[in-house]
Amino acid sequence: MALVFGFDIGTTSIGFAVIDHDPGQGTGKIHRLGVRIFPEARDPKALVPLNQDRRAARMRRRQLRRRRQRRQELGELLHQHGFLPKRNSPEWSRVMEADPWQLRKWAFNLQRAESDESHQQVLAALAAERAGLPEWVFEGDRLSPYA
Repeated sequence: MALVFGFDIGTTSIGFAVIDHDPGQGTGKIHRLGVRIFPEARDPKALVPLNQDRRAARMRRRQLRRRRQRRQELGELLHQHGFLPKRNSPEWSRVMEADPWQLRKWAFNLQRAESDESHQQVLAALAAERAGLPEWVFEGDRLSPYA
């Protein structure tokens, strides 16, 4: 005879059973069974979960952490390939002084950049805002969807 414990865990209850099972004969005896019911964790008037604010704050923290991690990884990747200087270096400060909106206008209106620093600033601004690039950017030598 072996004791078998069974649990059924729900959102507001836990069901349980304790059975003395004889595997040789395929029989058993119920020692105890029951259920424990907990009050639902909802505001009775608004019917919203009581932890809704905590859950939303946790989700915001996750999103911010992931965004910061994406930006750091992209910056490191661009630095490894020579597109951006090392973060928090004097070169970084000089590159970041340019107006990113003017550089974006340049990038998407297909005007010529005056230096490599302008290219670097455009990439950093795009990474900062997680801007989606249009498909034509990746199509060979074409510089514009209208060319």
